[in-house]
Amino acid sequence: MNPRLVWAALVLATVATWASAQTPGPTLEPSSWLGLTPGPAYQNRGAPAEVFPLAIDDKHWQVVHFYTDHTYLYWTGNHVWQVRLDKLWTGSLGGVTMGMARDAAEAVLGAPAAKGDTWSVWALPYATFPQKLRLVFTDGVVADAYVYRSDL
Repeated sequence: MNPRLVWAALVLATVATWASAQTPGPTLEPSSWLGLTPGPAYQNRGAPAEVFPLAIDDKHWQVVHFYTDHTYLYWTGNHVWQVRLDKLWTGSLGGVTMGMARDAAEAVLGAPAAKGDTWSVWALPYATFPQKLRLVFTDGVVADAYVYRSDL
């Protein structure tokens, strides 16, 4: 076997191993996106399909990044403070999926900390800052999920 080919293959394998260790794949756990700054958010999620402003009131706005997997990152102070998963999101959040009946979702997650006619909220475990999950129900089924920092 040609020693140059062996050496080249070794170098390529080493570079590929190093690159994969330096470039983590996307994290699909929405609560892990909370607190990200732009650089790590773009490394983790890639470039958004859309960026748009969202009015909080007549004087305050926030920036929202929309991704084609139907996730949204809401920004404040150069950090992600909230993640939305809309009704077309196909993942599972703690065993809950979009379109799941309210009673089934509440059975999976346990008793909510707070509850309204069209929503339920749970406190999530956290390491750095308090986090909550809010499920929004339309016609009795999960239509939206929000994971957010509850200290902001």
